[in-house]
Amino acid sequence: MKKAIYDYRPKVFAPVGNGAVLYHFGYEEAEMDAQQPMTAAETKGETERKTVKNVAVYEVEVYEPLSANKVTEAVITAMYPSNYEQKLVNEYNAACLGMYDKEKTAKCKQRYTDYLRERIELIAQVDKDWEDYENS
Repeated sequence: MKKAIYDYRPKVFAPVGNGAVLYHFGYEEAEMDAQQPMTAAETKGETERKTVKNVAVYEVEVYEPLSANKVTEAVITAMYPSNYEQKLVNEYNAACLGMYDKEKTAKCKQRYTDYLRERIELIAQVDKDWEDYENS
């Protein structure tokens, strides 16, 4: 997964042409400074600063045949390393068994709760985008 910046809003599902489709999510519009050359009549090689609108978006490559589950798996795999969830689960279990002090117990439980919440939000977003895609 990478975060890409476009000067337009890319489609949620954008075919690449090699059997792959880019799934875009997490759209953020941002204004960025860009240096634009002035005309030769205005200056000799100087530039002026100009604000341009861009769209920053995460993109994940998924190969056909597409399905909501396949897209979800690609997004979650791209967002989190393969052993990330297992580490959080182990720390959560150790915290629940009283193996950590009070402060570390609270942190471990909160990290796992945050992870689950983010995962649920990602799945809901993919499901919504998939439904829109199928109905278009």
